[in-house]
Amino acid sequence: MFLTLLTLSSLPGCAPASVSVDVDADGDGLLGSEEADLGTDPAKPDSDDDGADDGTELTAHTDPLDGGEYPYKGGWAIDSCHADIQGEGYANGDVSEDFSLPDQNGQNVHMYSFCAREIYMVFAAFW
Repeated sequence: MFLTLLTLSSLPGCAPASVSVDVDADGDGLLGSEEADLGTDPAKPDSDDDGADDGTELTAHTDPLDGGEYPYKGGWAIDSCHADIQGEGYANGDVSEDFSLPDQNGQNVHMYSFCAREIYMVFAAFW
């Protein structure tokens, strides 16, 4: 049994066709067209050098172009509304300004990251 492969360019009178393929050149989980839309570097898996691939950051609702925003190592999920909140002040009924506290890995976790959930915080002092 023989298998013969013919391409159009191998047939008389047929010119080779130009084919454009959208690929993930840097292995970050984003296609070249997605990288162009986002403004990320299609040749670099981590455009902002924060230690998280661009595709991972999008999945985690963080900005792949902001080096100060990245998925939490402790597995804390970041809600998609975290960038939409504006602090009002500290009076009763106000939306508090964002603040962060270190988690068990020593990474600062921001309160606004949990904007779609209720937060139960315990503050204690040992004297």
